[in-house]
Amino acid sequence: ANKGGIVSSITVRNTRLSFMTAHLEAHEGGKHYMNRNSNLAEILSGARVGQGHKYFDASLNSHHAFFCGDLNYRVVLPEKEIDQEEHKRIVRDMVEKEEWSALNDYDELGQALTKKECLNGFMTLPCHFPPTFKVTRQDG
Repeated sequence: ANKGGIVSSITVRNTRLSFMTAHLEAHEGGKHYMNRNSNLAEILSGARVGQGHKYFDASLNSHHAFFCGDLNYRVVLPEKEIDQEEHKRIVRDMVEKEEWSALNDYDELGQALTKKECLNGFMTLPCHFPPTFKVTRQDG
Protein backbone atom coordinates (compact mmCIF):
# COMPACT_ATOMS: atom_id res chain seq x y z
CA ALA A 1 0.00 0.00 0.00
CA ASN A 2 1.07 3.56 -0.62
CA LYS A 3 2.31 4.76 2.74
CA GLY A 4 2.44 8.40 1.66
CA GLY A 5 4.52 11.18 0.24
CA ILE A 6 5.32 14.82 0.86
CA VAL A 7 6.42 17.59 -1.50
CA SER A 8 8.00 20.91 -0.62
CA SER A 9 9.14 23.62 -3.02
CA ILE A 10 11.27 26.67 -2.54
CA THR A 11 12.40 29.41 -4.90
CA VAL A 12 15.95 30.66 -4.47
CA ARG A 13 17.15 33.48 -6.73
CA ASN A 14 14.46 32.74 -9.33
CA THR A 15 15.22 29.00 -9.30
CA ARG A 16 12.46 26.69 -8.13
CA LEU A 17 13.62 23.60 -6.23
CA SER A 18 11.23 20.81 -5.29
CA PHE A 19 11.90 18.07 -2.78
CA MET A 20 9.66 15.02 -2.67
CA THR A 21 9.83 12.16 -0.26
CA ALA A 22 7.87 8.95 0.07
CA HIS A 23 7.63 5.72 2.00
CA LEU A 24 6.65 3.06 -0.54
CA GLU A 25 5.42 -0.52 -0.35
CA ALA A 26 8.04 -3.09 0.61
CA HIS A 27 8.61 -6.78 -0.29
CA GLU A 28 10.04 -8.64 -3.24
CA GLY A 29 8.24 -9.61 -6.40
CA GLY A 30 6.73 -8.16 -9.54
CA LYS A 31 3.44 -7.15 -7.93
CA HIS A 32 5.20 -5.05 -5.28
CA TYR A 33 7.57 -3.55 -7.87
CA MET A 34 4.62 -2.44 -10.01
CA ASN A 35 2.86 -1.03 -6.95
CA ARG A 36 5.95 1.02 -6.05
CA ASN A 37 6.03 2.43 -9.58
CA SER A 38 2.33 3.27 -9.59
CA ASN A 39 2.60 4.79 -6.09
CA LEU A 40 5.32 7.13 -7.36
CA ALA A 41 3.08 8.17 -10.27
CA GLU A 42 0.18 8.72 -7.86
CA ILE A 43 2.33 10.85 -5.53
CA LEU A 44 3.66 12.95 -8.41
CA SER A 45 0.19 13.47 -9.86
CA GLY A 46 -0.91 14.91 -6.53
CA ALA A 47 2.24 16.97 -6.00
CA ARG A 48 0.93 20.31 -7.25
CA VAL A 49 2.76 23.25 -5.73
CA GLY A 50 2.49 27.02 -5.89
CA GLN A 51 -0.24 29.29 -7.13
CA GLY A 52 -1.45 28.68 -10.66
CA HIS A 53 0.17 25.25 -10.87
CA LYS A 54 -2.92 23.09 -10.94
CA TYR A 55 -2.03 21.35 -14.21
CA PHE A 56 1.54 20.19 -13.64
CA ASP A 57 3.23 18.33 -10.83
CA ALA A 58 6.22 19.65 -8.88
CA SER A 59 8.73 17.79 -11.07
CA LEU A 60 7.52 19.71 -14.14
CA ASN A 61 7.11 23.07 -12.36
CA SER A 62 10.63 23.09 -10.96
CA HIS A 63 14.05 23.82 -12.35
CA HIS A 64 15.42 21.01 -10.20
CA ALA A 65 13.46 18.23 -8.48
CA PHE A 66 14.73 15.69 -5.97
CA PHE A 67 12.97 12.52 -4.89
CA CYS A 68 14.15 10.64 -1.81
CA GLY A 69 12.85 8.47 0.99
CA ASP A 70 12.28 4.84 1.83
CA LEU A 71 11.43 3.80 -1.71
CA ASN A 72 11.93 0.09 -0.93
CA TYR A 73 13.32 -0.92 -4.32
CA ARG A 74 15.32 -4.14 -4.16
CA VAL A 75 18.45 -5.76 -5.55
CA VAL A 76 17.11 -8.25 -8.11
CA LEU A 77 19.51 -10.90 -9.37
CA PRO A 78 19.08 -12.34 -12.87
CA GLU A 79 18.96 -15.94 -11.61
CA LYS A 80 15.26 -16.82 -11.57
CA GLU A 81 15.51 -20.28 -10.04
CA ILE A 82 16.90 -19.38 -6.62
CA ASP A 83 14.95 -19.14 -3.40
CA GLN A 84 14.82 -16.06 -1.18
CA GLU A 85 17.47 -17.30 1.26
CA GLU A 86 19.92 -18.09 -1.56
CA HIS A 87 19.23 -14.65 -3.04
CA LYS A 88 20.06 -12.99 0.30
CA ARG A 89 23.24 -15.07 0.63
CA ILE A 90 24.44 -14.07 -2.85
CA VAL A 91 23.70 -10.38 -2.28
CA ARG A 92 25.41 -10.40 1.13
CA ASP A 93 28.44 -12.07 -0.49
CA MET A 94 28.53 -9.36 -3.17
CA VAL A 95 28.37 -6.70 -0.46
CA GLU A 96 31.18 -8.34 1.48
CA LYS A 97 33.31 -8.32 -1.69
CA GLU A 98 32.24 -4.70 -2.36
CA GLU A 99 30.96 -5.55 -5.85
CA TRP A 100 29.28 -2.17 -6.13
CA SER A 101 29.12 -2.10 -9.92
CA ALA A 102 27.23 -5.41 -10.09
CA LEU A 103 24.93 -4.42 -7.24
CA ASN A 104 24.10 -1.20 -9.07
CA ASP A 105 23.39 -3.20 -12.23
CA TYR A 106 20.86 -5.29 -10.28
CA ASP A 107 19.29 -2.29 -8.52
CA GLU A 108 15.56 -2.35 -9.17
CA LEU A 109 15.20 1.45 -9.07
CA GLY A 110 18.05 1.94 -11.53
CA GLN A 111 16.47 -0.60 -13.87
CA ALA A 112 13.06 1.08 -13.57
CA LEU A 113 14.56 4.48 -14.40
CA THR A 114 16.37 3.06 -17.44
CA LYS A 115 13.16 1.40 -18.68
CA LYS A 116 11.20 4.61 -17.92
CA GLU A 117 8.81 2.63 -15.70
CA CYS A 118 8.91 5.30 -12.99
CA LEU A 119 10.15 8.84 -12.36
CA ASN A 120 10.68 9.55 -16.06
CA GLY A 121 13.44 12.12 -16.49
CA PHE A 122 14.97 11.47 -13.07
CA MET A 123 18.32 9.79 -12.53
CA THR A 124 20.11 8.18 -9.63
CA LEU A 125 23.79 8.10 -8.88
CA PRO A 126 25.52 4.75 -8.36
CA CYS A 127 25.82 3.60 -4.75
CA HIS A 128 29.21 2.60 -3.43
CA PHE A 129 27.93 1.38 -0.09
CA PRO A 130 25.86 -1.60 1.06
CA PRO A 131 22.10 -1.74 0.61
CA THR A 132 20.10 -1.96 3.80
CA PHE A 133 18.93 -5.37 4.95
CA LYS A 134 16.25 -6.64 7.24
CA VAL A 135 17.85 -7.86 10.43
CA THR A 136 16.83 -10.48 12.93
CA ARG A 137 16.15 -8.96 16.31
CA GLN A 138 18.14 -10.39 19.16
CA ASP A 139 17.70 -10.16 22.90
CA GLY A 140 19.60 -7.21 24.19
